[in-house]
Amino acid sequence: MSSPRRTLVLGDPLVHLGDEDWIADGALVIEDGVVVDVGPRSKFDGGTFDETLGGPTTSSCPASSTATSTARHRSATASTS
Repeated sequence: MSSPRRTLVLGDPLVHLGDEDWIADGALVIEDGVVVDVGPRSKFDGGTFDETLGGPTTSSCPASSTATSTARHRSATASTS
């Protein structure tokens, strides 16, 4: 059995459906399409991820199973602006 694919989504701010509506300089971890952790970006420094989406100049608003594609689209849009 292979390990889950891990994606780190960064945003400043990061808007999500948790206890806090948004986190300045936030991040969330997606494993195989499911959000498994969320918090300040610094919480995930040094972690191992298959890909990282977004960054300090990106506003991210991932939603449920579409989190990866939404963040990827927004990251690509922000980098071409």
